[in-house]
Amino acid sequence: MARRFITWTAGGVAALLLAAAVPLVAAASPSGTGQAGWDARTGRLDPGTFTDPPATDRPHAFWFWNGKLTEDELSRQLDEMKAKGIEEFFIHPRQGLGGDFGVTENGYYLSKDYFDKVGFALAEAKRRGMKAWLYDDLNWPSGFAGGRTVSGGDVDGRTVPADPDYLPWYLTPVAKDVTGPVDYDQPVPVSVPSGWSVSEGVLTVNGGEVGLAKDGADWSGYRMEFDLTVDALSGGWTMHSRDAANLVMVNLTTTSPYNPEAASTFGVHVRVNGAYQLVGARIPAGTTMRDGERHHVATDIRGDTVTLFLDGREVGSRSDPRIGALAKGRVGLRSGQDERARFDNLKVTALDGGATLLADDFSAGLARWDVTQSPASSLVAAVALRKRGDGSCVTSGQARGSALDGDSAVELTGKVGADGRLRWDVPEGHWCLLHLVQRPLVNYHPDLEPDQPYVDMLNPQATQKFIDITHETYARRFGDDFGSTIQGIFNDEPGFYNNFPDNRGGVDSLGSIPWTPGFREYLTGNAGYDLTGRLAALWYDTGAATTKTRIDYYDALSDRYNEAHTKPLADWAAGHHIALISNPLVEEDLGSHRLIEGGSWFEMSKHYQLPGMDLISGLDTNVITPKLNSSVAHLFDRKRNLAETFGAFGWDLSMEEMKRAVAWEVAGGVDLIDNHAFYYSIDGQRRYESQPSEFFQNTFWPRFGAYASFTGRLVEPARGATPVNPVGLLYPSSSVMAEGTPWTVRGFAGNGPGLSEVDGSWKGTSNALLAAQLDFDYLDELALAGDPDLNVGLTVDEGRLRLHDQTFQALVMPKTTVLSLEALAAAERLVAQGGTLVAVDGLPTREAEGRDVELRQRLTALFGTDPAAPSAARRTSGAGGLAVYLPSRADLAATLKERIDPGVTLSPASPDIRVRHVKRAADDAVLVTNLSAATVRTDVTVSVPQVPEIWDPETGRTDVAPVFRLADDRVTVPMQLRPYQATWLVLRPGAHPIGQTPHATASNAPVSGIAVDGEALRARVAVDQPGDVYVTGRYRGETYGGTVTVDDPLTPIALDGPWQFRFDREGAQTVARPLGSWTALDPAFSGTGVYRRDVDIPDGFRTDGLRVLLDLGSVRDLAAVSVNGSPPRHVDWQPYTLDVTDLLREGTNTVEVRVTNTQTNAFEGRANPSGLLGPVVLRPQRVLDVTLGAGEQVRSLALAAAPASARVLPGGSVQVTAVIDGIAPDRLSGALAVSAPDGWTVQPASQRYDVASSGTPVTLRPTATVTAGKSTADGTYEVKLTATGDDGRTATATVQVVVTHSLVAWEFARDGDAEGWTAASQLTPFTVSGGVLATSTTGGDPFLVQSQPLSPDLAQGLTVEVTMSTSVSSQGQVFWTTAAQGGFSEDKSARFAVTGGPTRTYTITIPAQGTRLTGLRLDPTTTQGDIRIDAIRILPGGGA
Repeated sequence: MARRFITWTAGGVAALLLAAAVPLVAAASPSGTGQAGWDARTGRLDPGTFTDPPATDRPHAFWFWNGKLTEDELSRQLDEMKAKGIEEFFIHPRQGLGGDFGVTENGYYLSKDYFDKVGFALAEAKRRGMKAWLYDDLNWPSGFAGGRTVSGGDVDGRTVPADPDYLPWYLTPVAKDVTGPVDYDQPVPVSVPSGWSVSEGVLTVNGGEVGLAKDGADWSGYRMEFDLTVDALSGGWTMHSRDAANLVMVNLTTTSPYNPEAASTFGVHVRVNGAYQLVGARIPAGTTMRDGERHHVATDIRGDTVTLFLDGREVGSRSDPRIGALAKGRVGLRSGQDERARFDNLKVTALDGGATLLADDFSAGLARWDVTQSPASSLVAAVALRKRGDGSCVTSGQARGSALDGDSAVELTGKVGADGRLRWDVPEGHWCLLHLVQRPLVNYHPDLEPDQPYVDMLNPQATQKFIDITHETYARRFGDDFGSTIQGIFNDEPGFYNNFPDNRGGVDSLGSIPWTPGFREYLTGNAGYDLTGRLAALWYDTGAATTKTRIDYYDALSDRYNEAHTKPLADWAAGHHIALISNPLVEEDLGSHRLIEGGSWFEMSKHYQLPGMDLISGLDTNVITPKLNSSVAHLFDRKRNLAETFGAFGWDLSMEEMKRAVAWEVAGGVDLIDNHAFYYSIDGQRRYESQPSEFFQNTFWPRFGAYASFTGRLVEPARGATPVNPVGLLYPSSSVMAEGTPWTVRGFAGNGPGLSEVDGSWKGTSNALLAAQLDFDYLDELALAGDPDLNVGLTVDEGRLRLHDQTFQALVMPKTTVLSLEALAAAERLVAQGGTLVAVDGLPTREAEGRDVELRQRLTALFGTDPAAPSAARRTSGAGGLAVYLPSRADLAATLKERIDPGVTLSPASPDIRVRHVKRAADDAVLVTNLSAATVRTDVTVSVPQVPEIWDPETGRTDVAPVFRLADDRVTVPMQLRPYQATWLVLRPGAHPIGQTPHATASNAPVSGIAVDGEALRARVAVDQPGDVYVTGRYRGETYGGTVTVDDPLTPIALDGPWQFRFDREGAQTVARPLGSWTALDPAFSGTGVYRRDVDIPDGFRTDGLRVLLDLGSVRDLAAVSVNGSPPRHVDWQPYTLDVTDLLREGTNTVEVRVTNTQTNAFEGRANPSGLLGPVVLRPQRVLDVTLGAGEQVRSLALAAAPASARVLPGGSVQVTAVIDGIAPDRLSGALAVSAPDGWTVQPASQRYDVASSGTPVTLRPTATVTAGKSTADGTYEVKLTATGDDGRTATATVQVVVTHSLVAWEFARDGDAEGWTAASQLTPFTVSGGVLATSTTGGDPFLVQSQPLSPDLAQGLTVEVTMSTSVSSQGQVFWTTAAQGGFSEDKSARFAVTGGPTRTYTITIPAQGTRLTGLRLDPTTTQGDIRIDAIRILPGGGA
């Protein structure tokens, strides 16, 4: 008999031998090997390239050059990379470069030896066939050239001069209430210059870096004295200063509300490698000192002792070997961020002999000091505006408050005299006088560079100098490698840091806006009017022109930023045949887009050839970063987009977490992964600088090749592909630019009520679409409007939005407060031509140019509801178009699916599944990704009627899907997705002739292959429990069916009891112990533990057709299994299961499992569970063939319960879902009964089910509510479900219900009583009513804390239940404190995924430990939205 077999081996199912292969039509495609460029053209999908992906698909190494570089070590590390499949890397100069962390990096960076080492690495890479990418600065952010852009310095043997005017600038408002009529005559409030300045023989140090005297490198043992006036917080001075990073520093703080703990005290510090360390406690000054008071201060330093004197009186001393280690050096002065002090009559004398070493009255300015004087602040404009209503225009000293009348604005700049005084004859009325002052930003320093200044992003000369210093030097040295060995250059997190959310720019720059000298003239030219005269509208409501003024400013800011910074860099890169990579800072919220990037994210990104993002500090699958990044690539028709991934994830980063993170990123549209980071060294402090290293220092490095291959296969089908996204989602750029003020829009620190609502809707709508498998691209409002700044060719055509090769079937508008009429016109055309427009959460009421009335009229006509008070509405056009307004996102997915073909649908739907549909030439590929830790079963339907293939990134196998159902316009593939699994469904026309490919169409058991066997089909299945097995199939237009009964008990063999265990280290002893975390033996051990035990296999167990899987249960984190001395077989992530059939023998077998954990226990002291946790079980499977007869019909009934277990309080309820699966020739029908213990209630206790099947598998999910009796004792109870089919078949399932009393419960039963919970961070005041605590988040780090003392015992662990609803999907976290360890910290916390929408109960486990719980903190989300908490409970541990 002729037999054709089609096989599938995903999930470890063994391959079937092929008797005769189905002919495959070859597709034109690139080779699977070699070095394709990052932007190389791609053709049709090629299985060979997928199995062995090229280097450009595999992870790239973000190679930290953070040590003393040697050629031998650089060469060795390149070999390490290549051996693991990493053939492309970024050279990233990092802290520690040159050998001494915090000391040598600035001097060594851009030195001749640095460039020599770059040249060596490039030559070695070329010799190995590897490729390199450059990084354009030291540490980050880009632009300061390791300090040389502003401060000058050495570059490859040449000296670059300083340019202090290249500092960043900001414009700050200083407001004053004035009531007329009055003759106003006051000095203009231009502050003391930032940094160092001298006036009338007095030195003022106002923030900035340490400045050292030019002389005195060999001075030792001396007195330093001066007259000191502290004007703000503190003044500091240094002694025995080897350099600015290694010195002894003393500071004197005054008494003020801002430093109550250090009021009127001296502090003695040592600074070693840039890090300050306080020596002992602070020393009281012995008197109360206020800001503005003048005192004489003297300090002696000798050996290891510092002695302090105030006004001639000794106040104390400190002795410490760390002081003695700094045996000699110069004196210096400093004040930190927001600090300001004045020094005069400075003198240094030797303690031995009394010789005068230095005397400076500053009459010669800064001639004797090694410091650059900052440019001076100056007035840009003085403008007066009438107030609209009562109140002050100054609030807490800040320019904010009452509304102003923009039409009354009077510019008074010309009335400022040469003496700096403003004289004005004030008209009658209440006025706000606003001084707009430009100031240099000296308090912000690039990360890890506390003494280096940043650079003006709006100054093209500064950018050109940056290019000359870095890019041109690379080109002079290595220009021949550009475009070949060197692929591109990484530009990292440039932007505006003046008003940064964490206040790193200083208190004075809070509420300011980005600026540059001469910017007023630029604004006038860009806007077409004197925009500066109207800038009060940025801080105040000034009436009708407020919206337009704000948009015009941020639009001009974006233009100038691009002209001055991004475009010159991109043009340079293009001219040198390499790519410029972007990595803007803080992608996660709209406020940061404005605050740091200056307006529209897309406009800022338009010149970069390779858009980039980063994923740092952990994975939150609700953030929108990958979609934002890929949308930038698609909008500007870029070939790829990159994700820098895993920075600051910590040393507990595992292979599974890496796999999970990159699967999420690629599902979101990313197609180039940059692994942050490969550390050259982890010595000393390097180990904790944005850790971990994923390089050879990591315990998982021997297995890194498996991750690299997985990532390469994940990326390959998407490389160079066209996205097939059915939806365009509006990016609300006008709202971003117009909503809120610099005081309220604070990025991740909160964005105020207006922009917070827009941001919450934008992110919530994004996640609602993704959870419904409705993939999308963000479409910038400016692009939709045809704005010249984003003229990308986005058009409306035949009721569709078209962009390059993409077509969007619908446009979704999240809540916007401001919209341009030009963007609205495009939406109107879409509907008029028969397209679909859906708006959610709110409609705009303001127009970008101030045409509010027309906007309201046209929106009302379009949607049929007034945008000022919108209600649900639908309106159709004559061409069949539809405009829908939905007050919430609840019906968004259903509304869209009524109108469009999503391309990919799931049945049943699952919010945990993400899909990405791409097209490569004639081929389609769909990435299906499970983001959850649970197995998900679903049918995936793709609107492409082709024979589907499964391309498995974990194994590299590419096989025809064993089970699918093909229709005229679609194909459906049943899939079972393991936790965090990502799989490509590939459809290649011509690869497998339709109708000529035998395949199963349905089965209740995994099918591994199907063959033609004469007049029948034969299917190979694997089952792990007894019962009836059915398979239906199709071949050449015929349907087939067959059943078989499995009688084997298939009883698993548990490998419980004691195992022999030892640590894999010298001198380790073997102990016998049950499975569990080895931290009970050594909580600080990181490495490998060896588990070994014998297991007896009974006679007859290894029969023909029996497969045996070794299920290791829970493993932390990598496992290598040997049986009877076999070579190890590796398992790197869930499921930790291997096929050991060929390794077992009857009788005694020896199983050895080597488990390797992460380095967090050794490096970070976390004592994370480690080792083989189990349970370990040998699971037999029966492998058998099922004969399928032509036209044979099958019946089946199966029942499962969800959840399988639950926890309730006495009298509490749980909703149970009966999952009824079956197949029948006509209808699947019967009755479902649910029974519970006596005294419990079930509603309903019985119900009918009935659904059409017609030979196709169907699933029903009826529910019942089970309520425990109020007097039920604590314990575990069984609820039984029974399905009885009308054909007599029965199926049963059970739910284990654990009844337990809560130890502590907060159920908010009394209105107004928050029961001890306090809004500790970024939450609005609580409202407690109707059993619900309601609040809203105002930033990205909201949390509430329980203020009342707690004391539950943690010996058995505890369970925290949080019952709440949120308006957005996000990530939650619970922190706790214990009697043994106070203070909230990451190592005492647990994260959980939060799903927006209806109320849900989240369960968080606090592990067992020998102490008591003392405190609890809840972080309900990581984004802005509304929160309603029904209850928070603490229950006993060991939860279900």
